[in-house]
Amino acid sequence: MAWAPESIVYHKEGGSTGAVSKGKNRAFSRPAWVDYLGLRNRVYMMRKHYPWFLPIVVLSYVGVMLNRVRRGQAERIALVCRALWDGMCAHMGRPNALLPPEPSRKREQKCSPA
Repeated sequence: MAWAPESIVYHKEGGSTGAVSKGKNRAFSRPAWVDYLGLRNRVYMMRKHYPWFLPIVVLSYVGVMLNRVRRGQAERIALVCRALWDGMCAHMGRPNALLPPEPSRKREQKCSPA
């Protein structure tokens, strides 16, 4: 591994998740599955590694819900509650219902030698 102190790293925001920051004429936007995973994993990690902080984390989800209402995302209250429940119960795995559909992939034909 090497270190290059003069290097510059460019980061495309939301490149993997599709999240978009607040800008001049746009509001903050994050896909539902990204929101769910961040919230679920936050409570799960606290439950697993710092259980004594769990009451504070659970209470912070009230603030998360209020923030979603403030942003005009009241429909995500159920998602926040589900993420909290799944994190507390250690229901990990892919949230298939929230993920965008995968593009159909055609099987590549392999040429056999003649």
